[in-house]
Order: sequence, then C-alpha cells, then structure tokens
Amino acid sequence: MGQRVLPVFYHVDPSDVRGQKRKFGTAFQQQEVKFRGEPNKMNKWREALVAASNLAGFSFSKSDGLVFLVHTILSDHFVSIFSCKELSHYEQGNTGNAKQKDLKSMES
Repeated sequence: MGQRVLPVFYHVDPSDVRGQKRKFGTAFQQQEVKFRGEPNKMNKWREALVAASNLAGFSFSKSDGLVFLVHTILSDHFVSIFSCKELSHYEQGNTGNAKQKDLKSMES
C-alpha cells in the first residue's frame, strides 16, 4: 500500500509555512539558532515543510475547534481507507466510545 500524506495546517496559513513567514517564520528561525551546528538538518526540514505546504490538505483556524477538525478530516479522507464493514462498527458506536467522550469534552 502506498503512503498517503495529508497536510493539516492548524492555526497557520500554508503560505506562511511555504515562505517561513510571520509567526511560523519566527519559530523556524528560533529552531535554526538552536540547531545552528546542523545546517543540513534545517535544510531538510525547510524542504519538507515547503513540499508539505504545496500539497492539497486542510487549513483550520483556532476557532474551528478540534472536534470539527477531526470530523472534517475523517469524513473527507479516511473513510476511503476502511472497508464498509469496518466503518459500520464506528457508525453504530461500537468502538471508540471513550475517545468520542474525550473529543466531546474538548469541544466545550
């Protein structure tokens, strides 16, 4: 099975990641100072982040909420990964009840 990459940008604009601008750029510069003895590591990170920001994915603001984020990602992309039989357990509420409660409590 091939690998899938689905970038999720939470409270950051993908263009800020791509160009290392604004708050993301400031944070990235701090990491460059921290790893100044390892320029290859920082270059690899920069290239990987630029590549990820150029892929189709999701961009969420902080006000969207974690439950909305998880629901959107699962309903739009991961449904195709599981068979209908596996999904029927989720739809019937037979699995993940503890996690569902955790997510619902985070929403408020």
